[in-house]
Amino acid sequence: MTDVRELLDAAHSALETDNRLVARGYLRRAAGLAPERKDIWEALLEVSERPADRERCLEQIVELDPDDTAARAALAALRAEKEESEAGPEESPSTTGQAIAATTAPGDDGRSSASMPAPFLVDARPDVTVEMLRQWDATVAAGEPLHCINHPHRETALRCNRCGAPVCTSCVVRTPVGYRCAECVKAQQATFFNAQWYDYPIAGIVALLLSIPAAAIASVAGWFFAIIVSPVAGGLIGGIVHWAIGRRRGRWTWLIVAVGLVLGALAAMGVTAILRSPSLISLGIYVFMATGAATSVLRLGKRRG
Repeated sequence: MTDVRELLDAAHSALETDNRLVARGYLRRAAGLAPERKDIWEALLEVSERPADRERCLEQIVELDPDDTAARAALAALRAEKEESEAGPEESPSTTGQAIAATTAPGDDGRSSASMPAPFLVDARPDVTVEMLRQWDATVAAGEPLHCINHPHRETALRCNRCGAPVCTSCVVRTPVGYRCAECVKAQQATFFNAQWYDYPIAGIVALLLSIPAAAIASVAGWFFAIIVSPVAGGLIGGIVHWAIGRRRGRWTWLIVAVGLVLGALAAMGVTAILRSPSLISLGIYVFMATGAATSVLRLGKRRG
């Protein structure tokens, strides 16, 4: 779910079943997507229990609406209460980049109890907290069914092996290392893409300029020659584009290059039409085979040279 409206509806559905834990997760995701919406922070404040979470919500509300006297007063009272009760530095509920242990205490020999589940990465998803993991673990330990984090009405026995969130069969993704939720899979895939924004226009321009002469040659040489040359031309164009953008990988580089190849073929058709009638069959063969070869190179991320 990436739409704020869908997240708010899901949070409302979770609250209808008195599942405040899941509702908090949806509202946190909605607040991350639309931090300028005061109503989301107010809703998140209503379902937040930890003082630190409530303080953050009130801070955002006051920042968005400095004239909200009720929020300012509540924030001042919360901070005063925190100062009075704070005997020492508060231990952070999560440690970035580290795995958490289960709530079951280890045995005398220093080894974890047999009932302790495998650790999960608490920073894998911003809407999954240590508190949520502990409640899910307690639910499993009590023999009660879990409910999908994206579909609160669906019972499930599956959990993401990266973030620990329960997911139904519609939301789970089977990977070589086990079952994972779609959010964790997307986050993991994103680490492989390091392209900069300017790589996309560079890729499109390079593909367009190289495609014009290649398509022109294919259109005048005949369909048989186009079948032989087009894959080679497409592979070379893909390799040159990959080199031109510093061998960085982009999620949509292949699509930009495909558009550049097609536009180059159309430009070549206009140029050759001045001298002679272009072969539409040859051009079609070129577009199909060259585009496939170029995008294959870029989607595989083959390094050249």
